[in-house]
Amino acid sequence: PTLRGGHLEAIMVFRQPKGSTIGLLKDGKTVQEKFDEIANSGISFTYFTSKYPTIDEAFKQAAASGKTVIFPPDIEYELNTNDIPFARYTSFVGPEGGFTTIKIMNPVGTYGTFDLRSSNGLNGGRYNTFMNLSFRYPNQIKSLDTTNTAPIQYPPLFHGGAFNSRFENLDVGNTYFAFRLGGALNNVDLGTCSRVTIKDIIGSPLYWGLSLDQVRDIPVIENMRWNYNYLDGGPYAYDTGMHTMGWSRQQAIDFLAQNTALSMHNVS
Repeated sequence: PTLRGGHLEAIMVFRQPKGSTIGLLKDGKTVQEKFDEIANSGISFTYFTSKYPTIDEAFKQAAASGKTVIFPPDIEYELNTNDIPFARYTSFVGPEGGFTTIKIMNPVGTYGTFDLRSSNGLNGGRYNTFMNLSFRYPNQIKSLDTTNTAPIQYPPLFHGGAFNSRFENLDVGNTYFAFRLGGALNNVDLGTCSRVTIKDIIGSPLYWGLSLDQVRDIPVIENMRWNYNYLDGGPYAYDTGMHTMGWSRQQAIDFLAQNTALSMHNVS
């Protein structure tokens, strides 16, 4: 037994000679192969939902586990709390080839729905993975009018550090602010975003899609596609960049060439 996090864990060690057929199981795998498969398969989220009284508490405990948490397919969860701190190494992984849907119901929060700050009490902000998940905001307004003059300002979906972390195959839906990663906020360090990978992301952020700071290398950002913003045309239109400044395409290319380390091939 080994003491970890204030509790005892029994650590099983099994070694079977390579090539040995002793103890083959019905699926043709050796005991060693089956043991390794179980050890590396992670923990099902249903373990947490069966152990804790509410979905919110199950999410908190899963996020604090430091384990790979596997979410079942074709399931929707309603999350009524924000500022859920993540420990190092915790991964939330949905089904291969699909999504698990998480509905964000409550706009009240100080940091973000998923709190990845290095100062979150769990030494977070590093080595996290989020994959094959979709997020929805059922209570967000659908249009602006004289009564609803602005969207509900939900906290960022992902907030904090993201050192050596991966965000892959995510649908962030109609989030208000999708990724606020790295740097500092209100003089509080969020952590670094070095070695971050953000890949295959879709959604329609209403205010801000991606904010990265304190990145000491070139982040891997691939295939991030923001869909039509249904509040486009008002103060929440996406067009807050080069067109607002009246720049031509050539002016934007010249600016990037002069102020970044990108090659002309990548700039243009």
